[in-house]
Order: sequence, then structure tokens, then C-alpha cells
Amino acid sequence: MAAVGFAGLLVVILKSDEVRGFLLNIIRAALSF
Repeated sequence: MAAVGFAGLLVVILKSDEVRGFLLNIIRAALSF
């Protein structure tokens, strides 16, 4: 389930630079948390 969702996110990220930057900021915040 998680792997499928992650793969879906990768597709969205590859299609949108803005979304990629937005998600990268969220990931960095989550990792630093």
C-alpha cells in the first residue's frame, strides 16, 4: 500500500516542478521532526 502511494507521488513529482519542491519541503520537515 505505502509503496504504491509512494510510486504515485513520484509520478506527480515528475510531472510538476512546483509539486516536487512543495513535497521536498514537507519531506525535509518530516525528517527533521
